Amino acid sequence: MKRLISRHDKDKKQKRNQLVVGFALAMVMLLSVVGYAFQSGLNSGGDSNGQDSGDSITYNGIEFSQINGFWVAGGFSFSYNPEEIESFFLKVSNDLIGATSYQGAPLYIYSENADAETEIRANLARVSSNVDGACVEGSECLNGLPIKTCDGEDKLIVIKESVETSVRQENNCVFIEGPKEDMLALADGFLFKVLGVI
Repeated sequence: MKRLISRHDKDKKQKRNQLVVGFALAMVMLLSVVGYAFQSGLNSGGDSNGQDSGDSITYNGIEFSQINGFWVAGGFSFSYNPEEIESFFLKVSNDLIGATSYQGAPLYIYSENADAETEIRANLARVSSNVDGACVEGSECLNGLPIKTCDGEDKLIVIKESVETSVRQENNCVFIEGPKEDMLALADGFLFKVLGVI
């Protein structure tokens, strides 16, 4: 016979699980930063693999520097610089809300692509009050994640692998959709638009 669980206990367990997942993700991000810093220290004289090439570009008045394989501008880091993915900008809607809409507010992400999610999570965590996983209404929900809709007050980013390529806004949801090989470029295109680079 299945034990009955009160709503309070269920909510308490769900919050605990979210904290555990959040802490684990924070530790992964922290260890990644420490690993990159350590690797950078080992390669301080330059790296024959191009990891720290010292390249830089200026795009729309914003300087991007390549550091440890990432393009960095204003404390944000990207896998691509804007020049590398200009062709994707046509897929990014002009109606996206700006970074100020995420500032100090909770952000939820539903993702089918870990790389794109990590790119967005790492950058928007700098402006949002917190970034958590979520399920989209109508999808299979695992790990007791909260179910979010586009009609609520919360901001939700939905990252889905698809044949069609687009980045669009619907109410409080942003949908980033495309083939697996394009997801990271689409995520960076979304970030460039939200952060005012394009």
